[in-house]
Amino acid sequence: MTQGQDRLCDSSRASTAAVPERERLDAWQALFKGAHAISAEEPRRFRGEIASVAVDAMMVHRMRATAQAVERTPAMVRGDGLDHIVLHLSASPMLARSGDDDIAVHGGAVSVNDLARPLRRAAAPDLDSVSVVLSRDLVASVLPDTDALHGAVLGQGAGALLRAHMRALAENAHLITREAAAATARGTAELLAASILSTPDAAERAREPIQAAALVRAKRYIDAHIAAVDLTPDSIARGVGVSRATLFRAFAPLGGVAAYVQDRRLTLVRRSLARRLKSETVGEIGYRFGFRSDVHLSRAFRRRFGMAPSDVRPLFGAVSPPALASDGRLIAGWLAEHG
Repeated sequence: MTQGQDRLCDSSRASTAAVPERERLDAWQALFKGAHAISAEEPRRFRGEIASVAVDAMMVHRMRATAQAVERTPAMVRGDGLDHIVLHLSASPMLARSGDDDIAVHGGAVSVNDLARPLRRAAAPDLDSVSVVLSRDLVASVLPDTDALHGAVLGQGAGALLRAHMRALAENAHLITREAAAATARGTAELLAASILSTPDAAERAREPIQAAALVRAKRYIDAHIAAVDLTPDSIARGVGVSRATLFRAFAPLGGVAAYVQDRRLTLVRRSLARRLKSETVGEIGYRFGFRSDVHLSRAFRRRFGMAPSDVRPLFGAVSPPALASDGRLIAGWLAEHG
């Protein structure tokens, strides 16, 4: 590796070409650490290849695969706690369903999926498709209402620049340096925000500017004081400089202030556990994020994720099949770091 190459973002490639036919679909699914259930009408005929680049809080995938149906079930959402925002661009038209909503994505459009929400996509080939995965923290820094993104489809108007940017990322992500990674990832999130906010639906849903600004400031305040025992609506309102009423209105779509603080703490605990730092106990991690009782942490964690905190490290320690292990490690490591 040259001096210039060691400054580039981490990247990897994987293909099912060298995997026995009967094992290809399982190997492909294991590559994504079980984040999706993948099926194909003819598993033995399945073929897939993917190139991935980890660009700070963003991961770029360029993929070719024969027809595959993709599902993220409610059990997966509860179990793995992933909550990234995924942008998907493919030349193939696709049909998807989330809850009671049908989502039609025409070829060349950018669809937006939230991994914290279930989704079922009908079988379709991925013909040189591009997926850009963004951490929720990154998206929330430029677009406060991340909960409204799931199921959005950005077509010719709003999605034109974003689509061109995603294609450019697919072609050039492997050339991005570590020094430029954070700015590139943030630029992508800002372009997503601009695309979303330019749609008529988003304009109708837009909050009062004061309320949106209060939400952004409050989220930052909560992260900065996440370990504090007295992190209450009163202390947050004082710290942000808004009234309690403004604070409550801002957090109402997120389930309320207290619910957001609890969920944020649990998310950060889970992220730390996924990083597999063996020297730190579950209790020590919980204390660092504001939990003063191991019992309280365990109960809240199980309600949120459907598993005990001690079950997280083995989950992220699993290894992909040997033929695809290299790319599997990159994806798993990025998910753990930016969960």
